[in-house]
This record gives sequence, structure tokens and C-alpha cells, in this order.
Amino acid sequence: MIITLCNQKGGAGKTTLTLLLAMALEDVGRSVAVIDRDPQATSSRAIANLNANGLSQIEVANTPGGHDVTFIDTAPRLDEVLIQSISESSRVILVSSPSPADLWSTQESRDFVLRHLPAGAKTAVLFNSVVKGSRISRDLEVLAGHIKLSALKNCSIRRQSYQYAILQGWTALKSVERDEIKNVALEIGTM
Repeated sequence: MIITLCNQKGGAGKTTLTLLLAMALEDVGRSVAVIDRDPQATSSRAIANLNANGLSQIEVANTPGGHDVTFIDTAPRLDEVLIQSISESSRVILVSSPSPADLWSTQESRDFVLRHLPAGAKTAVLFNSVVKGSRISRDLEVLAGHIKLSALKNCSIRRQSYQYAILQGWTALKSVERDEIKNVALEIGTM
């Protein structure tokens, strides 16, 4: 399975979620690779750090294949590199905060993804940095309706611990935090 996480909006959480989802699937015994197509190379650097410290065995790959799951981390732009990533994918996940302002930029990303989505591939919105118990957290499906794309039922709650996990590894997370990300990964895999 090849999964691209994208949005033209910078700071949406694509890289952090790519890494967390990769760690979650590695934790349940899957062979996982990440293709880092963001010129900032944050995914590559984070994986190198995790691997050097014995915290993961995620591979940084240049092309898909040879693993149970390959994630593609993308730059915040709509370009030929993203077209390539979409065309290689069986799942394309638009990462967005639930902020109405972020949803507007996600609409353009949605249009771009739908123009290039291969036959049989699936796409959905993954809401990131959701404040648990907030009014917005109860209206995620309504917000997804504004961009005319289904939202994953699971979301990523705003947690500083997720940022730390990029340095300290999967086991730095509490059980409830790991379960939250595993539920997102499971939902993406069964879309």
C-alpha cells in the first residue's frame, strides 16, 4: 500500500503524521518506508535520528515498493512532484486543521488530488491538531462537507507529545496516544 499525505498548506502536519503513522505500522509488525519528497527533508532527518538511536527501523526510500506500506511525505505545493506521488498511491490523505481558513486552501488541494487520483485509489481528509471536546471537534464531518470530501472518522488530537515522538520514538507516547494514531492508520488501510 502506498499512502501520500498532502496539502498545499504549510504547517498542516503532513510530516509529523507521516512519521507517526509509519511508527504505528512498524509497531504492529509491518515493514514501512517513507519517501521524502519535501525539499526540507524533515522526514528523512527524523528517520535517520530515530534509526541511529535504535528507536525505529523505518527505511527512507526513493521509490515505492518492497515494503508492506510506503508513505510519501510531500511539500506544501501543488506541482509535478505531487502529481507523481498521487499517481503512485492507493490512498491520498489530505491533512488539514479544522480551521475554516485552512479548509479553504484544502479545497484547492482536493480539486488537484481528484484531477490526478488513479482509478481505484481512495482519498479523504484527516483532521489534525483537533482540540478534544471543542465545538469544532464535534462538527468535523460538517467541516469536511465544506470541501466536499469525506473525513476520516478518526482524527489527530492536538498533543505536544506527538512532536516529541519524532525525536524520542514511538514508545515515548502514552498508550492512549499510540492507540489514537493506530486507529487512524487502521482506518486509512481499510478505506
